[in-house]
Amino acid sequence: MGLRQIIVPAMLAAALPGAGRAEQILSLSDAQKSDGTSFAEQLRSAPTGQIVLLNTFLVPEGEAEAFRQGWARAAEVLRRQPGFVSTTLHRPVGGSRLWVNHAVWESVSAFMAALASPDFKAAAASMRQTGFRRLYQAERTLGSAR
Repeated sequence: MGLRQIIVPAMLAAALPGAGRAEQILSLSDAQKSDGTSFAEQLRSAPTGQIVLLNTFLVPEGEAEAFRQGWARAAEVLRRQPGFVSTTLHRPVGGSRLWVNHAVWESVSAFMAALASPDFKAAAASMRQTGFRRLYQAERTLGSAR
């Protein structure tokens, strides 16, 4: 399942109390609880303040350039949204096909509003790669000791 199958209004509904059915609508990668929680649960319980989104994409052989272009279109839309801080796409090395996106948002509400925008939905609709998403709070950043 890819981003085009994520139903953003359902994700927004999932963030609201009493919207358990919406979690069933999310793509499997977002609804599964392999680590004990789902993405929808994270959206509902995220703390106030800045959040970090880490999402992975398993990109089939031969689709790296199409994926990169799709990601760039979606990222360009998101960077114009209120609350956007930054995003970085990390390309795998060696024989891995698992790409990682690291995005920082001022708040969960800003992130959810951006995903609900018609421009983002249109940009994400062309992406077919499987993804897995989790939200985090940054604890500590270290730079070089030099």
